[in-house]
Amino acid sequence: MTKADYDELVRRRSDGFKYIARDLYCGKLYAYMKKPKRYEQIFALSGRFPSEGCELVKKGTFEFIKWEDEPLNIAAAIAEYERAQEVNHE
Repeated sequence: MTKADYDELVRRRSDGFKYIARDLYCGKLYAYMKKPKRYEQIFALSGRFPSEGCELVKKGTFEFIKWEDEPLNIAAAIAEYERAQEVNHE
């Protein structure tokens, strides 16, 4: 994860988002306020798209997130990045 990805996660968390997932259909990333469910080609909160409580994520971030992945837990990803930074500075 890059520093830009980390900064975007922190911003998303402060806006109330908890997960990020990539759709298969269009390849775009969306941030969600609740954990989305995987449907045929999209992640969504209700089986409809667009879902309330989701927002498109800036293009060019989170290149490591794939459709096959489970939705990224924002709080856990932030904590993991911060732990890695502490280890690298020791």
